[in-house]
Amino acid sequence: MENETNILNTIKSRCTKINFTEETKRSLTEEQKNTYDELEKIFGNIENYTLLDVLNKIDILYKAEKNILEILEYINIILYKNIFKDKKNIKYISYVEETKKRLEANANYNMCIDNLLLNIWSKNS
Repeated sequence: MENETNILNTIKSRCTKINFTEETKRSLTEEQKNTYDELEKIFGNIENYTLLDVLNKIDILYKAEKNILEILEYINIILYKNIFKDKKNIKYISYVEETKKRLEANANYNMCIDNLLLNIWSKNS
């Protein structure tokens, strides 16, 4: 994070710092890079998308059941980077965390993803 000094210590103490190196980026498959790029476009600019736009573009979440927790972590990273742009991202992170808990408790996968998207975009409207 570029502006780590701007984050409250209470928040920083609850965060895990993840350092991505060039080697990490190179080790991603082309499909993973495309997935992360698409997630970056959507969740990095939430305010520019309607729920209908997102539902038409976000098939990657529905197809990624095997590695959804990793993808949800990446969504949190995107949202975290944009907290200063829009404070709503703090609430969106809590929705992602709730989705992770539900998935780990073996809740219905599609319903969890639907709930996440509906929560984020209903609050965004």
